Amino acid sequence: AKKTVSDWYMLLLNEIDAALAAKKLATRIVFIQYNETTWAPTAETVRNPDRFAMMLAPISRSYCRTLTDKTPALRPFLRNQCRMTEDLDEFMAYYRDWRRTWKGAAFAFDYHFWRHQMLEPSGLLLARRIFCDVEAYKANGVDGIIACGSQRSYFPTGFAYYVFARKQFDISLSFEELVEDYFSHAFGERWQEFLEYLSEVSTLFGDRYLEREESKDPSKGLLYNPERAEKLRTAPAVLEKGKALISECYDSDERVRTVSVRLLEEHAAYVAGLCRAFALKADGNTEDAAAALDALCAEMSEREWYIEPYFDHQLAFGDLGWVIRS
Repeated sequence: AKKTVSDWYMLLLNEIDAALAAKKLATRIVFIQYNETTWAPTAETVRNPDRFAMMLAPISRSYCRTLTDKTPALRPFLRNQCRMTEDLDEFMAYYRDWRRTWKGAAFAFDYHFWRHQMLEPSGLLLARRIFCDVEAYKANGVDGIIACGSQRSYFPTGFAYYVFARKQFDISLSFEELVEDYFSHAFGERWQEFLEYLSEVSTLFGDRYLEREESKDPSKGLLYNPERAEKLRTAPAVLEKGKALISECYDSDERVRTVSVRLLEEHAAYVAGLCRAFALKADGNTEDAAAALDALCAEMSEREWYIEPYFDHQLAFGDLGWVIRS
């Protein structure tokens, strides 16, 4: 109790550095800003910054927001009473406090594809969040992002991962440039119609509902929202429009376009089942909602032979099951 966790951490890093230096090893070490080490050290510093890089890991942040104009006050470090940060604003305030003493390299380890790709079925809203996050990190001196998450996060498209890579490689790209580049190659001359369809899918859930930030009465549950239930029940009309487009473009001379379109056929069945289950949940009927999600899980397992490279079945229904029963 004589020092903060981060101060002990710095002492440990200095011991590691001394041992490596004694063996004339140029090994680089990453240390992490995470949980108790969200708070910067108060007394100790790294003696050899060339040896190390700092990794930011804001696991508890909201994925419905990037940075806002808020400047949160820093809470004092309280041993064994660590309250995780709730917004990137707050986490970045602690990062800036770290920067008072840490002048070396820094990058982020963020969790967009850990579970959040399962909580926004169109992929478009997550892609926009990633785009804004990359810009915000860059503006704050964070050198890049490593993704924590499933490598099968391409359902219905790979657009979110594409934005993750391209925007980091070229920060000057606009979101509109990335949209046209990806969708025109994935879907061909009718790409704008596919984009419009997925945009309509994105409105069914929005980016806050499955993240449990849209409850109309938290005492009845974090997913209680009768208005959202009504919106989810409009899914058949949206999906029928999409199915007609898919049918017209089912085959192409280019394999990538054929696969892109046919994945949307599987995805439409998935979205239909999600909307049935979560419309019940939004009305407060957890038991029937969980049963409907279990039925969708079984249905999608029968489709898994085709979509497995793109869709992480176990991760999706593990996370969605936890959400719907919470």
